[in-house]
Amino acid sequence: MQTTPWRVFQKKMLSPFEGIVNANARRFSGVVAGRRFPEAVKLIYNLRIVRFVSHGQRSEGICVSLTATFFFGLPIVRPLRPVPTAEMLLAEMDRAGIERSLVWHIAQHDASPQLGNRLLADAIRPHDRLVGCWTVLPNHAHEFPPPAELFDQMRQQRIAALRIFPTAHRFQANAVSLGDLLEAMVARRVPLFLSMRRGANWAVAYALLAEFPQLVCVICDHGCWGEDRSFRPLLSRYPNVYVDTAQYLLDGGIEALVADYGPGRLLFGSGFPESYHGGMMLALRHARIGEEARQAIAAGNLERILAEVIL
Repeated sequence: MQTTPWRVFQKKMLSPFEGIVNANARRFSGVVAGRRFPEAVKLIYNLRIVRFVSHGQRSEGICVSLTATFFFGLPIVRPLRPVPTAEMLLAEMDRAGIERSLVWHIAQHDASPQLGNRLLADAIRPHDRLVGCWTVLPNHAHEFPPPAELFDQMRQQRIAALRIFPTAHRFQANAVSLGDLLEAMVARRVPLFLSMRRGANWAVAYALLAEFPQLVCVICDHGCWGEDRSFRPLLSRYPNVYVDTAQYLLDGGIEALVADYGPGRLLFGSGFPESYHGGMMLALRHARIGEEARQAIAAGNLERILAEVIL
């Protein structure tokens, strides 16, 4: 397959963020100027891009030792390069130099939470580098065990967080339907992940946090055009709300968030496998923030959140 070299490689005055936007806009061809995307980004203005080495070791630049929001399995709508198994996900992590990941299985959304949770637990059991994130439903139809028993199962299966997909799974995410579980999650500091791209929206997030203001909640998949007007009010009002970086390709966005809220409210995410790891790695690597802030976003914040979970 032949490709036409991008003009981004012909001009050295483009900012790193412009290069990322161009890269993401064209990444679905699978090759960039004859190279796969992670190799191609190294060509942008001949920058000395960090060599991301496996298992958290690094020669220069950032160390992504723990990241969130990856999924594996075969979704109904397939991305360009799906990763059907945990072993394939680990291979992609090695390629990008990511040591550990908080992961979920796409069957939790596309099939059923019960099936997807079981597939996830079985898949990550042999791999200490993978920590799981289960999906839950309201329990009025007795589809899940009560909270104390659920948390015990999570501890046994190396599950550290939960997700809900209320719009996809057709329920109301509020105190009436999920009150007992969410109250227990607040008490045990179990994080809840809400995807603005899949199964939830801003109305769900605002209503849920209004009822559970102390909930540890991670807003993820919030789009590449900068949805600051939606998530900044949540960061301002609720102390335990975080946002991930997946697809956050706003020029100067990381710098602005760190300046206004500190580095502790951002978690590194790449949106993999629907996006490549390299895009957000490049954005974080070249963000004009301090090295301590960079490492906190790359891994430290999520490590702290998971260390506070009581199961």
